[in-house]
Amino acid sequence: MIEERDMEQYDGSGFFHVCTDGTVLPWMFKDQQDFIAGMNRIGICVVLSGAEVLVFSLMDNHVHFLLYGTISRCKRFIDRYKTLTGKWISNKYGISSHMKELPASIIPLRTEEEILETAAYIDRNSVMAGFKGLPSEYPWGSSGLMFRKGQTESRNLRCLTKYSGNQLREMIRTR
Repeated sequence: MIEERDMEQYDGSGFFHVCTDGTVLPWMFKDQQDFIAGMNRIGICVVLSGAEVLVFSLMDNHVHFLLYGTISRCKRFIDRYKTLTGKWISNKYGISSHMKELPASIIPLRTEEEILETAAYIDRNSVMAGFKGLPSEYPWGSSGLMFRKGQTESRNLRCLTKYSGNQLREMIRTR
């Protein structure tokens, strides 16, 4: 884990395992609506931070991301994600300080082996936490997006440009 005082030495771009502590909160996502909003926040945080998300998994009480970018972009990503999640929880459940004490780790991945092991760990996290099925069947992670060859045609998918501005705002619940 990188301490705040050590961030300067990571000024170049690299790969990082960014996650929150799963032992601190009883929940971050309670229902399907929470998970959908959490998925939407990923794209928002990519735009706001400039970090790239390669692999991710949203669990009931914590999150995992494999990010590429500078350490400051990765920190900005997880800070924004926690802030936006905290606002969601405050608006939906009336709990204003739920996310304030949630620590996040930013772990540099220095070798190709570390990157691959971390990607596999994140993909398997749902199964290790008790999900009954293949990692690719877990709806709140990237594994299903990468390993469902040929199944996208059977879903009713539309390009984002086909939606009106109002429809997009309603879907992602933001302006």
